Amino acid sequence: MLNLMTLGWGGSQNTYGGPIVPEAGFPCSVFIDWVKVYALGNNAGVDGNPSSPGINIFPNPANDVLRFQLDQPQGFEIRITDISGKTVLQSKLDQSAVTDISSLKAGVYMVWLSNGKITLSKKLVLK
Repeated sequence: MLNLMTLGWGGSQNTYGGPIVPEAGFPCSVFIDWVKVYALGNNAGVDGNPSSPGINIFPNPANDVLRFQLDQPQGFEIRITDISGKTVLQSKLDQSAVTDISSLKAGVYMVWLSNGKITLSKKLVLK
């Protein structure tokens, strides 16, 4: 699951918020009252299509090697992004469905798999 919360102030007259006026009281505090979270079904991909095949990555949390469980892993491209969305690793799955992640630092990542028709994603934690 990809979590993203943002709050923007100001901008041009054609964007959210308009210009920041000199009378604005900065710095200020923002308190979040509630957040509504939606979850896709267990077998749904990023496209939200429940007929999309599921993906299982393990171990998670991981250390050096990441394994993928898909019905047919051949033809899937793997892209791992850090929390800023920058691609840190990219490769293709072969029949073994295993990829080396030893070059990555500890942290939280998103794993994206795509075969050109569907895109699947999972959160990955590296120890």
